[in-house]
Amino acid sequence: MKKIMSVLITIWILTLFFFMFTDFASKKAEAGSTSDVPSVQAKGAILIEQQTGKILYAKNKQQRLYPASTTKILTALIALENSRPDEVVTVGEEINILSSDGSKAQLHVGEEIAIEDLLRGLMLPSGNDAANVIAVNIARKVSKNNSLGVEEALGYFADLMNQRARKAGAKNSHFINPHGFHDGNHYTTAYDLARIAKDAMKNSLFRKIVKTENYKMDSWSSAGNSVRENGYRVWENTNELINKDSSSYFPYATGIKTGHTTPAGHCLVSSASANGLDLIAVVLNTTPACQWSDSTSLLKYGLENFQHMQLLKAGQEVTTIKILNPSGDDSGKLKALAAKNFTDIFRANDIPEIEKNFIWDKNLFKKVQGEEVQLLAPLAKGQEIGKVVYALRGKTLVESALVADRNVTSNNLLKNIIGNRSFSLFYWVAGLVAVDLLVRKFKFKKYKRKLRKKWRRKRL
Repeated sequence: MKKIMSVLITIWILTLFFFMFTDFASKKAEAGSTSDVPSVQAKGAILIEQQTGKILYAKNKQQRLYPASTTKILTALIALENSRPDEVVTVGEEINILSSDGSKAQLHVGEEIAIEDLLRGLMLPSGNDAANVIAVNIARKVSKNNSLGVEEALGYFADLMNQRARKAGAKNSHFINPHGFHDGNHYTTAYDLARIAKDAMKNSLFRKIVKTENYKMDSWSSAGNSVRENGYRVWENTNELINKDSSSYFPYATGIKTGHTTPAGHCLVSSASANGLDLIAVVLNTTPACQWSDSTSLLKYGLENFQHMQLLKAGQEVTTIKILNPSGDDSGKLKALAAKNFTDIFRANDIPEIEKNFIWDKNLFKKVQGEEVQLLAPLAKGQEIGKVVYALRGKTLVESALVADRNVTSNNLLKNIIGNRSFSLFYWVAGLVAVDLLVRKFKFKKYKRKLRKKWRRKRL
């Protein structure tokens, strides 16, 4: 008996372990059906889609952190919005007030340089000198005061930065200078920086510059971050995600800007495009290696797990409806068109679960056999006949009115006169005019008869 009990207990334990293991395995397989949410070392991080601004990942997105040279994204944006790319400015003494340990484009006092090249010197080698030149010249231009001193102009430009940041939706940021050199009152958040980058990436020249691996221009300089090469000044992009020779190269990367100071740690605002998706990732205060790995993990996560999809396009057919009582020459079918646009970013595995439901105007439709409905004519082109509702797991994503794509006449003339909005107003007005004319004509005849009687009495 003891042996039998021992065997039974052993079988029960083995069975229990079997089911526990298979349950664990199935859950693990389910979790692995899409890429896991990335583990990011940065103190603050975010991933958004450029067109919609939708947040796909966030970690401490509103924590105030130092942006370092990622500040220059905002500086470039203000320059692009307040000057022409071919506009030439002169480098002034503003480049001599910079700390010697900051990154530079090796500009020289008195050098004349186009805004477009100045932006390259700002964004590729991360030139603090280029940032100051932009700030001073833009401040004097916008203020319409060329006599502004350097410090005064830099302060004016900082005000422009804070105004433009708020316009972009960055409400938890404060900028002191155009380059991001450390200041305790110069801070931002991952969310705010993503909003600023989103606005900047709308500019085609900005996108072109931040995607550039290196740039050569005529120069007499050969020091610092600029390397003299066959008479050219060479600016190398500090963003290794777009450097084909780097071990951190990411083939879908399209920008944007690195940053580093000791208090800020290593920072990177990056972007990538593939499969109809345009993404922006921000990592703030991470390690030298993790600025690349964190950013790549976020961008891969977005590209592999999300999909850009337009659910509604204004004027586009959503469904076709049968007509119950069309006129004899009518096709008997009507296209229901969407009244508005709606595009969003969805998880790829959520898309098959999106449901489309219709809510029809009860006064215009009639049930004919079960749940099938048919449209009651007449109708006018553009008339609202119902609405479509898209939902995901019971949550409404969007709803839009549906309108008729054409006029529909009924096989009943009276209904056409009374019921069709496009005709009824005309017919009712025409009818009233006709009635008025008949009344006037009747009154006029009656008046003429009175005059005749009166005239006859006078003759008698």
